[in-house]
Amino acid sequence: MYSRSRLRMVVGVVTFGVIIGVAGGSVLNARAIPILMTPIHHFKPHQPNPLVTPIHTLRSVFAPSARPPAAVAADARRRRMFSRFQWTFPPGTTKTKRRLGCVLMEAQGGCEDLYSYPKMRVDKLLTTFGLCTRSRSKGFVKHVGITPIDQPERFLSPSDKVLPSEVLIGGEPLLYPQPLNIMLYKPEGYVCSHAEDPSIYSLLPPEFDLRSPQLESAGRLDKMASGLLLLSQSGRFIHQIINPKKHVPRCYKVTVQRNLSENGELERKQFADGSILLKDRKTQRLVPCAPADFEYLGPTSARVWLTEGRYHQLRRMFSALGNEVTGIHREAIGRLELDSDLQPGDWRELVHEEVELLLENNGK
Repeated sequence: MYSRSRLRMVVGVVTFGVIIGVAGGSVLNARAIPILMTPIHHFKPHQPNPLVTPIHTLRSVFAPSARPPAAVAADARRRRMFSRFQWTFPPGTTKTKRRLGCVLMEAQGGCEDLYSYPKMRVDKLLTTFGLCTRSRSKGFVKHVGITPIDQPERFLSPSDKVLPSEVLIGGEPLLYPQPLNIMLYKPEGYVCSHAEDPSIYSLLPPEFDLRSPQLESAGRLDKMASGLLLLSQSGRFIHQIINPKKHVPRCYKVTVQRNLSENGELERKQFADGSILLKDRKTQRLVPCAPADFEYLGPTSARVWLTEGRYHQLRRMFSALGNEVTGIHREAIGRLELDSDLQPGDWRELVHEEVELLLENNGK
């Protein structure tokens, strides 16, 4: 038998629970129980006291967080990026602009080293170079074997951190242990796409297509155009080249079907003053082209410098002048010219000086 005092206590607790449940939500809420069981003197000044706090405040305390975990994780990742890469911004940049810049660089695949990889875990290295997935890295390490170059008798585990240039995989070093920045001589008849054939990526070693991030072209050339094409794993590097605000000039040698005007004076004037109108593919409105340089080479050939990359722009510009383009060959991007030693379909890696030449962007 319960004593009267004990019954009064039970009835009081139940009544209090019913009142709180009706007014502010169920007392059985897992977030509410620890708070209700905490003595009043244990609450700190900045914490809500459920015995003296209004009910509408209690609802916000008891309710689960409305912010999804993915958003919280993204914020944490950006904070880490901000603290790590804040030195990349010029002095005087505000904190808000620094954070927005980090978010932008993250979306563009930026903030990475263009020339070498940092130390990374072995399992991440295998994923980055497309050798296997993260989940199968343990089996790969066990059966293939990964060792340091200077200690070939010591086998590494998936959690060890190494430089890609300092390991042997199956007894062999990686052929291209640095991020890829490539100059390609695109031949006619190839498309700048991973999904269509024949693709420019079929001209490269097949293991390049497995790397992460994926190798992409900095802009495109028409299927029947040829010449210089740059490819990179760096979103920051590609953005520097294709962004119209950077005004990186591309030099093209163009062949047309009909004869140009005398010494190309008419074409030079219309190219230079931006009077050629082309229809925008999205708005379907006529938009003037940006001013472009024009050099007369012969009755049916010319050299043109463009600072924008609209859809089939050269063909449409000459078509607006009553002529038809029969051949396009890109000779240079910025101050970087196509290597004369390359033949159509050949490629080579860019050296540091060439990458810096493009990033500096001092014009033609």
